Amino acid sequence: MEISPVRRRPSRRQAIIVIVAALCVLGVLAYFGARGLVAPQISASPSVTQTSIATASSLPSSSPSVKPSASLSPTPIPSPSPSPVPTVSPSPVPTASPSPTPVASPTSVYEARRAALPPCPGVSACHVYTVVTGDSLSSIANYYGVDLAQLEQYNPQITTPDLIYAASSVLIPG
Repeated sequence: MEISPVRRRPSRRQAIIVIVAALCVLGVLAYFGARGLVAPQISASPSVTQTSIATASSLPSSSPSVKPSASLSPTPIPSPSPSPVPTVSPSPVPTASPSPTPVASPTSVYEARRAALPPCPGVSACHVYTVVTGDSLSSIANYYGVDLAQLEQYNPQITTPDLIYAASSVLIPG
């Protein structure tokens, strides 16, 4: 009876070492390949130039390794091909579209902001603003483009201009 040799499986440690080594090699190749630092490819048919022949003939050699060829001719340089000239196609003539009917719109941003507020009851050119937390009379006057003194005149109920309360109403002129 013949005993066959027992084949051992590689240990986990050996497998991890092989995987890490392979990843390192791939990482190095990717690093240098991305930077164009990989060695140039060697072609199957070596090219002989006049410079390499002159360099090789000036070196002493024990035995001739390259036999001269019949003649060397320079490699033809391809001439640049003319670029295509773009043809000009006629552009379409724009057709007249009907202009929109003008709508009465506010002439400034401030007028648009005031127009968004509800009007004062019984008073023309006046709007009601409801104070929110953080407002001051000067910030309201600035936002709606109104002079602070004029805003104070429209709001005699505000006795201390530095102190206004949220949810109170302020009349905005204009």
